Amino acid sequence: MKITEPALAELKKLLSDNGADGLEVVLQQTCCGVSPAFQMVRFDENDKPENVDGVMILADDPQAREAVKEVIIDLQDGELVVFNPVCGCGGHDHGDDHECCGGHGHDHDEDHGCCGGHGGCNH
Repeated sequence: MKITEPALAELKKLLSDNGADGLEVVLQQTCCGVSPAFQMVRFDENDKPENVDGVMILADDPQAREAVKEVIIDLQDGELVVFNPVCGCGGHDHGDDHECCGGHGHDHDEDHGCCGGHGGCNH
């Protein structure tokens, strides 16, 4: 997992503004299969988050840890986006003009493979 420099500043501000300690990886079913998504959380004493490029990330489930191995959190047009190159709809290279956001809140009704109304793509 990687968090780009531009995304890091924005993400830290967002976490601070919301009183969150870091991010938790959650898995959700999307058109790409099971995909990672992130939610802001406050950790408790039993949590064991890991530092990823300066942000504390909690991924307790082994499947969640595996799901975020190739994920890149970046900033595009002032908006945080989550690229999942493992997803079949384009990934970080923008090859087919789709980026998989793992449920980052971009909901489209078009039937464009990954989008299909699952809330998992941005294009």
